[in-house]
Amino acid sequence: MRVDEIKVICSDFSAVRDNTGNITCRYLVDGELCKLPVNFRCVVKDRQNSIEARKEEGDSKVWSYTRVMEYVKCQMSYNLKYELQLKPDEEKKALLLGKMFAAARANILTGKEYLVHDNRIDSDDSVKLDEVLRYIKDNIVMEPSRNEESIRYKTASGITIIGYLDGISTDGKRIYEWKYSEDEAYYSLVAISMQATVYMAAKPEVEEFQMMIAKKAREKQNKNESVERFRERIREKFAESPPVVKRVYLRHEIPIEYNLKCFEGIIDNILKSRRDNMWVCNPLSCRLCDYRETCRDKFKEITKGGSNG
Repeated sequence: MRVDEIKVICSDFSAVRDNTGNITCRYLVDGELCKLPVNFRCVVKDRQNSIEARKEEGDSKVWSYTRVMEYVKCQMSYNLKYELQLKPDEEKKALLLGKMFAAARANILTGKEYLVHDNRIDSDDSVKLDEVLRYIKDNIVMEPSRNEESIRYKTASGITIIGYLDGISTDGKRIYEWKYSEDEAYYSLVAISMQATVYMAAKPEVEEFQMMIAKKAREKQNKNESVERFRERIREKFAESPPVVKRVYLRHEIPIEYNLKCFEGIIDNILKSRRDNMWVCNPLSCRLCDYRETCRDKFKEITKGGSNG
């Protein structure tokens, strides 16, 4: 894979040569992890693993929960991201914060140092993220677990599903999924049920799916307010209402077989969209979309072409 292709996948890629003279990234650790605060795993390595799996079994046979649900969220963004593989316009702040949270959370649970500073986000958002992470570090007791464990399995219909678990207990009985959001209601029961299905199908011994939602503080830093006072106000709110909500779903509560059929039905729709080259934009998802400007330009091209015809 060329450096310019890698840059499309990860804009933070910084090329250096390793001891054997091969090009690698200065932020790569242990072959698959990343030093940067916005990633825990190396996104380039993950993409390469995905490409290799698709070469082995065919692109129409290998899917991930994230990829399929992108189509559910918006067909057009799915097309731009996965079919055309275009570089995002500019990563939205909310999505960047979510990635930073995921990386820091994984580092905390593995006993490593973490960072929450990035010049692409506001200082008050950085403070709020840091306080949530401090709360998790100081107050949430987690059982020993394996973090960012990969999954790869084949369904009865021959579709291969790949992905990574945020965490799984060392006895293999519980899966942990973490989210960072201003609104815990943002994660619908349908989406949670589908994600639990994909992971539980991969791990038949799992008995529970635990969704851990870390709520972003709603406070804003006042003018002339010191950072320390701002932190104190956030902690006072946390004392009144803890920022982490845990939802537990038992295996018998998840309609795994039915959900897998729905999942495969969505994949069939994706393949039909690919054959017909027909992708529909969902305006409700535009606000947080990484491809908002690109999508708008594409729409102008289509409408202009139609008017000329």
